[in-house]
Parts: sequence; C-alpha cells; structure tokens
Amino acid sequence: MMQMTTCWWAARRLDRYVDGDPSARLSSSEEARVARHASTCRRCARDLAERREVRDELRSLGRRLPTDREALERLDAVAATLRSTGTGPA
Repeated sequence: MMQMTTCWWAARRLDRYVDGDPSARLSSSEEARVARHASTCRRCARDLAERREVRDELRSLGRRLPTDREALERLDAVAATLRSTGTGPA
C-alpha cells in the first residue's frame, strides 16, 4: 500500500520535476523524494524517462523550426487592433 501511495504522490509531481519551472518549482525535499522514489520504482523511472524524452524532443523541435516572421507580424497587428478598439487586454 505504501508503494502505491508513493507512486501516486510522485506521479503527480513528475512533470514539475522534469520541467524545473521556477513558477511551479518543487521544494528541495520534494525533488529529493521524487528522485529517491524514481530510483527504486521501475514504473515511475520509466515515466520519468518518457517525460524527459518528450521535453528534450520539444526543445529540439523549437531549435529546428524557423520563426515565421510574417505570422508574428499578423499577430502583432491583431493585438494592436484589439488594444485600439478596447476589446482586448490593455
């Protein structure tokens, strides 16, 4: 029963553990607990490895795709229109 509870707890934090997002950071004790659990649980270790692989692929994709300047210009124009008409965020 304890392993299942620990898996549930760790699984709910794996994305935040992998991302390291400062706005949703795990405490150092939570990070240590996730790492400790993943080192002893094959299922959670596999899930952690899969999340890291997805993160790495997404980062790689972002480096490979060129920025579409025309699309950004169109978005800027739409945002400017919304601001000037008062229908968008300030």
